[in-house]
Amino acid sequence: MEENGDEMSRVRAAAERYQQARSEQASARDALHSAIKAALVAGLPIGQVAHESGYDREHVRRIRDGKESR
Repeated sequence: MEENGDEMSRVRAAAERYQQARSEQASARDALHSAIKAALVAGLPIGQVAHESGYDREHVRRIRDGKESR
């Protein structure tokens, strides 16, 4: 029975790490999207912003227009 308890502890710990990583990813994505919007407001070209962000131009346009999916 103790072995099953150890396995459940591992499952719980892994689930917590996974949820933390998802939260950090969402936070990083939000920061990137905010930076993209600020760069576009500042007048930087979409192509340059796309290149620097790793997104394609269409995705940058969706972010700019508030139409990106999560």
